[in-house]
Amino acid sequence: MLLQILFLRFKDWSELDNYQGSFEDTAEVWIGEIPENSSSTDQIVYGQKPALRNSHSKRDWKEHYINLSRYKGKKIIVMFALRWAGYSERKAAGYYIDDFKLEALTNDIPLPPSEGLSAENFVGTGKIRINFEKVNNPLITEYALYRSTTENGKYEKVTDAIYSSYNSCFDDIPTPQEGSYFYKIASIKGSIESELSEPVSITFYQG
Repeated sequence: MLLQILFLRFKDWSELDNYQGSFEDTAEVWIGEIPENSSSTDQIVYGQKPALRNSHSKRDWKEHYINLSRYKGKKIIVMFALRWAGYSERKAAGYYIDDFKLEALTNDIPLPPSEGLSAENFVGTGKIRINFEKVNNPLITEYALYRSTTENGKYEKVTDAIYSSYNSCFDDIPTPQEGSYFYKIASIKGSIESELSEPVSITFYQG
């Protein structure tokens, strides 16, 4: 029997602005918790980071899913916010939402990324970039990067890797910077993680 995961589902449209490429408008979704016996907005406790953040204009309607499993049994509030940079004189259209609903989804396992897998070595910086194409599944909420020093060895999750949703890549700085590193990526739908993708590798050469 498949269990169910509760998601917040909605569509958004945005035309955001930036000032000289430095100060950006951002569209954000925040989820706050309210004490069980309270309805006061003064007692809302929001997370340290938004559940969703976008600083790029997307002039078409895009569907989003936010996993609410961690809030099971709790009273919550959802806030949609437009954070204005406040510098540019250009008038942007802003941020809009539609088709807001709660939806229960089954916990079938998503597929891992299989297209566009590659690794780049930014020589002299120590940084490795792992590129991939996102899986065509709107229920996938995030991706995870795994690393190993042998192709068929044990892969450990890289918790401090920097993920870019906009560029669809991970940046990692492995140590020591010698020998080979192998990387795989997993798709995550709520709390359900896929199998790992095929590996890509980078080799550091001395001298």
